[in-house]
Amino acid sequence: MKKILENRKMVRSFIIILFFIWCNNLFAQEKFDRRIIIENDTFYAVEINHETQLAKLFTGSINEPIDSAAVYALPAGSRRMVMNPFPFAWDLYGDTLYCINYTAYAQNSHINSLKSIPVSTLEMYDPAEKPVKKLMQAAYANNKVQNLPLIKTYKKYIYMDDLYFDLIVNKGVIYQFICVKNELTVWKYENMNWEQSEIIPFVTEGYFSVYAAGNSFRLLKSNGDVYLYPDNILIPCGTACPRPEDVILVENRKTNEVVTIQHHFFDDTSQSLTEILKKN
Repeated sequence: MKKILENRKMVRSFIIILFFIWCNNLFAQEKFDRRIIIENDTFYAVEINHETQLAKLFTGSINEPIDSAAVYALPAGSRRMVMNPFPFAWDLYGDTLYCINYTAYAQNSHINSLKSIPVSTLEMYDPAEKPVKKLMQAAYANNKVQNLPLIKTYKKYIYMDDLYFDLIVNKGVIYQFICVKNELTVWKYENMNWEQSEIIPFVTEGYFSVYAAGNSFRLLKSNGDVYLYPDNILIPCGTACPRPEDVILVENRKTNEVVTIQHHFFDDTSQSLTEILKKN
């Protein structure tokens, strides 16, 4: 009887280990988080280390191999939860990277989670460096604007299992799109003040990604539908829809073009971004 119980424990432990490996692979297979931004033939992309939760910034020429890009350590990151992983919410405006630091590090606070980090201040990524240094920086540094939208969201909703958000900076104005329980709120930071939209019905079963389109915004939903804000128009995706978890948004700020690329195209980083875009 004792041996049977021991065997059952071993089986349960093995199943749990396999489950966690599977959950980690959901994101481990993805090279970059959310988007790639092209500015004047230079690309910017972010990758999350799944063990430390910290981000790395890749930047290089769109005409050179991706693996020749410079890699910088970002003092920010995003947690990788089992049931609800958070892709990194970030954007680039001018020479500054804006992001929401959402690591599970004990010293991190939501009020200080909105970061603005000049790219010129970043240090080269050093794999030998202990992560605690950057986690401490992520918790305390670069928080010029308090993240009141996230704080008020936490105060309003008791359960946050279905929290999804993204960030974008358009014409110098910071926007946060936050959805909980299929209720979307858009926050705008301008003239040193946060403005809050009315609650918008927004049914989603996963995270969404936002990008600018002229004077409006498009939200690529978890099922591939596109939602236009502030027009409040839903564009059904039809068949063969690109879902945020399957694709990376590539935003060319020079041509104002936005395309989606399947993650598997980045398996071979000896190619340039230009070559990958031609194959897409």
